[in-house]
Amino acid sequence: MKNIKDALPCILPTLTEIINSSLLTSVFPSTWKEAEVIALLKEGDHEVANNNRPVSLLPAISKICERVVLNQLTDYLVRYKRLSRHQSGNKNHHSTETLNIFITDTILEAMDKKHLTALYCYC
Repeated sequence: MKNIKDALPCILPTLTEIINSSLLTSVFPSTWKEAEVIALLKEGDHEVANNNRPVSLLPAISKICERVVLNQLTDYLVRYKRLSRHQSGNKNHHSTETLNIFITDTILEAMDKKHLTALYCYC
């Protein structure tokens, strides 16, 4: 990724053309889907398979394209008010903590009003 950042002034027009072409044709090149899988040690002996966690290293250009799509989709959803106001994922200034606070507040308000509250656990 550092190489791309360093070369960006020279490659930006070509990179933009490649990504725009991918988006316009709805084709995500198969080579962008090929990952190098490496093992990261969780703990213990690295020779024991269960002590390692597989990590997929995708090509940088695929990550750039995914980010472009995410940014365009997010902009569209925000501009046309297509997100719930309680949406937390992929939304600026929101997190799972924001959602947890909302859910907790909703449950506490219901309890104060003596309404029935239920939590579902999909375990």
